[in-house]
Amino acid sequence: MKNLIPLLLSSLFFGYNSFAQELDSSNVNKINAAPLAPDLSLPSLFTFPSNLAAGSILNGNVYEFINSNEYTPAHSIYYFLSIDSVYDVSDTYLNKDSVQISYPNSYNYFNPTLTIPSKTSNGNYYLIAITDFNSEVTEQNEANNTAFTPIKISFPFVELTLSS
Repeated sequence: MKNLIPLLLSSLFFGYNSFAQELDSSNVNKINAAPLAPDLSLPSLFTFPSNLAAGSILNGNVYEFINSNEYTPAHSIYYFLSIDSVYDVSDTYLNKDSVQISYPNSYNYFNPTLTIPSKTSNGNYYLIAITDFNSEVTEQNEANNTAFTPIKISFPFVELTLSS
């Protein structure tokens, strides 16, 4: 242990390789520092208001987590209006956010402003966000790229006043 402390300190100043080589020469297994393939995920999606009229603006908050020890290439987050919480090709495209190169192990934060199509019928819907929609990034796990939140579309409230 006494001989290991200078090795650890020298690895801080001279890099990881000198430490791994010294361990290897001591007949100890080499430490593997292979790059971690990126994993993009959407841990949260919030909207306001959650009850709005067709043709209205929907504001959102989206967090994207980049789980990687390398920079992640450019990609996009797409937003859809859906009758259920699972994306399919019949869902209505609303907009997208472009993500530039992302730092390792970081969060990206977006505030999309989305317009609900004016011909949308009243009812319960979901806003679906999908990161890396076009598969620009090769990932460890593609199953965590989607987030959704419920919204309600209803006719706008109009107050009528009767006068005589």
